[in-house]
Parts: sequence; structure tokens; C-alpha cells
Amino acid sequence: MAPNVCAQTSPWSPADTARGRSGQPVVSRYLIKGTHNNSPWILQAVRSFGRRSPRRSRPLALQRCGGLWSGDRGAGTGVHPGSNGDESDPSLMSWSGLFEGESAVWPGSSRQLEELQRTLAVQWHNEPAWHPPLDRPPRVGAAFAATPHGLVGTGAAGDPAWVAAVVVLEGRLVKSTVLSGRFHGPYVPGLLALREGRLLHDAVRALGDTLDVLMVNATGRDHPRGAGLAIHLGAACDLPTVGMTDRPLLASGPEPGNKRGAAAELRLEGELVGYRVRTRTGVRAAVIHAGWRVDPDTACKLVLDVTRSSRTPEPLRQARRLARARRSHDSVFA
Repeated sequence: MAPNVCAQTSPWSPADTARGRSGQPVVSRYLIKGTHNNSPWILQAVRSFGRRSPRRSRPLALQRCGGLWSGDRGAGTGVHPGSNGDESDPSLMSWSGLFEGESAVWPGSSRQLEELQRTLAVQWHNEPAWHPPLDRPPRVGAAFAATPHGLVGTGAAGDPAWVAAVVVLEGRLVKSTVLSGRFHGPYVPGLLALREGRLLHDAVRALGDTLDVLMVNATGRDHPRGAGLAIHLGAACDLPTVGMTDRPLLASGPEPGNKRGAAAELRLEGELVGYRVRTRTGVRAAVIHAGWRVDPDTACKLVLDVTRSSRTPEPLRQARRLARARRSHDSVFA
């Protein structure tokens, strides 16, 4: 029987900062530039199990490598519990900054992207799980890319794009940015990052360091290689992420009940990858996806917490509204 509401996660405890979604201790990692089939962009993950000497704060392997090091910024992860938040936990690695250049973050070919997605899918299991901060409301961001009016088919590289990123706090829009540009390819299921990943990344970076978690109109674990754009964008931005789409990509599961808050599991090859969630009574259920550092239950609860009278969570609704408003403005004054 499908659950009526999102499964309740156990209360967060300080020990959770050192454990990933699998419940195993998080392993520190660093990345080095390698080659695969003569392609220099590929990232090779090298494990360092956090072994430290008494006088060193970084894992030994990182010190020997020159230290590609960055502390996690997401609330609830990467900071010693009880600290003032200024000191990063030396046992945790962030992904941001470890890519070897922009072309490695957003590869230009489907083959390169597929390789990177497989790498991200493996790393996803070892990332520390994010939960909303306990002492304040979360700053929830969202990013959305609008396509041209009347676009037919899957689109193409060079199509105009309007991209907005926002931060919402307790239902209020507190920060936003809107960019215009061009999509980098057509829409291909499983390869959405080729089309709009770099555009969304630029918009989120323009917001600055002002959000705890990011929502995006994309899948996460519900993906042929286990790492849809919701996961990829979170890794690139070093932010916890939640995905939302109208329908699953590959996962399957029943419809939820008709009341707001009803949810039904979506599974792919036995793994719980998200939920169908009724965000408003009597309207079509939304599909909520696990993202970067965010498990399906946390994603489901967060979406319900930030959804008001609309079917769409308020941060995504605001980002969509601003992107479409800029599109309309540019169309009028073109």
C-alpha cells in the first residue's frame, strides 16, 4: 500500500554530519586530472579514508596532493556541531572546486557527460546527508530556465534562454537574479545538463553565498546513470539540492491520495529515488526527487513546507515567474 504522507526521517543528530545516506562513515576524497580514452577532462576519484597525523588537520593524502580542499557550506553538514560555523569539519570533502576547469564541470559531449554522471552517482552515496537547520528557517533557493514561446520539439543549441535564480525565506522572496543566454544543446532525456546546466550554474553563482538548499526542475537519482541534473548542479554549486518534475523519468510507483500531503514512493531497480506528492488537494501530483546530499524523505518534507497555495513550491514558482517575465520583456522590446 502506498504511504499517505512522506515518511518521517529520524531526528538529526551531530553524528549524522560524518555519515552519508548509506549510514557508513563518509570517506574523504580528492580528485586528480586523469585520462580516459584520450580525453583529459575526466575526473578520477581517489579515496582517502581520513587518516590524519596528530599535527595535521587535513587527511594525509590531501596534504601530499597540495590540498584541493573546501569546506561544505550547506546547513547541517560540514561544520562541527556546536561550533560557530567558521571551521569546516576536516573529515569532509566538498565537490565544488575539485573539477578541473569549466569544461569538466559541464562537459560538451554526451559521452563525457555520461562518464561524469556515473562518477557523481558513486560519490552521491558518500556525501553527508543534509537536513534543514534546527535553529532557524532554511533559506531555500531555486533556479529555472525558460524556453522561447512556441518552441516545437526538443529545441537546439543556440535557442534563446532566460534563467532566474531566487532565494525565498519563510515564503518571502529575498534575493533574485535573472540572466539571458542561449541553450547549449537540444533536450535529450538523461542529458539535460548538456542543454541548460551551465546556464543554471551561472544564475545560482550570481546569487552569492545566501542559500541553504536549492530546488531545480530536474531529476536526481531517477536517471539512467543515477545522477540527473538536480544532483549534477548541486555538486557543481556545492549545495544540497531537491529536484521536481511533472513525471518520473524511469522510476515507477502508484498515485498518492487526493489530499494535500499524500505521497507515494517512486522506485528504480528497488531504490527509493523520490515521491509522487500531492502538494495541493485535487491537483496533479508533483514528482519530488532526491538530490545532492538530500534523501527522498527530506526532499518531500521540504517541498511541502515551502509550498503555499500553488501546486509548485514557492521558490520554484518565483524563479519560473521571473524567468518568464524577462522573456516577455525581451520579446516586447526585441
